[in-house]
Amino acid sequence: MLKVNDLVKYYGKNRGIEGLSFTLSEGEILGIIGTNGSGKTTTFRLLLRLLLPDKGKITLNDHDLEDIDNKTFGYLPEERSVYRDLKVIEQISFLAKLKQLDDNLIKERLDYWLNKLEIEEYRNRKLKELSKGNQQKVQLICALIHDPLIVILDEPLTGLDIINVRLFKKIINELKDAGKMIMISSHQYEYIEEFCEKIILLKKGKANYYGSVNEIKQLLDLRYITLVTYFKKDYLLCDGVINQENSGNMIRLELENETKAKKIFKQLLKDKELVSLKYEFPTLGDVIDKGFIS
Repeated sequence: MLKVNDLVKYYGKNRGIEGLSFTLSEGEILGIIGTNGSGKTTTFRLLLRLLLPDKGKITLNDHDLEDIDNKTFGYLPEERSVYRDLKVIEQISFLAKLKQLDDNLIKERLDYWLNKLEIEEYRNRKLKELSKGNQQKVQLICALIHDPLIVILDEPLTGLDIINVRLFKKIINELKDAGKMIMISSHQYEYIEEFCEKIILLKKGKANYYGSVNEIKQLLDLRYITLVTYFKKDYLLCDGVINQENSGNMIRLELENETKAKKIFKQLLKDKELVSLKYEFPTLGDVIDKGFIS
């Protein structure tokens, strides 16, 4: 188990992170949410030992972090950080050697991941010739080729097309099933909800929330109804509807509580003009957008 206890890091008088504590177990995915300057990058750098904390302690299975092999962590950064003039195999091999992998093991794992991520045909191409999505695949291989126990993924799905999003999702779930400890940072809250049972919400270097995704969603009494119809209607006059968002043929209604939402939902079930109808609890994005965690 990874344990972070009362972590503090200041840059002069500016707070990077303060009082951060959490745990992460094998086979668990922890979501890290926060705007720019919230402390996400500082947290990752402290875990990767790129920075030293001013206070606090990080342990893995009761061993201090400074005693842990650097191959324990794999890191996929948000920004592209590849050597554009290197070939794909040169980039991956270079970083693998920094993790002290021998040539035979590098070749074996390189072949495996290039096929797994469907970029075998680009192995001898320069990185600057690859699309952004394929560069992201190379970075993921660099993060995983040494088989780390703890995997940090910073905005892993940004900029990917729908096919590659599915591929990355599959790999993340396979890592979870293999017992890896995973941290995911993303501004796309729907992915955090999909992967994570627990989240940390950072704001200005402090954790405003740490706990269950389901519990944070229960902070909001609002309910939502999403319907698809070819006949536009104004539902704001209905009792309990406080907002209506239209997007093409889809309408999303925001209702002030569960009782009124269920009443309207029953009425809508009788509407034969509807193509589809869905009753929804608040999403993680709804809770955060409403400012319930400030």
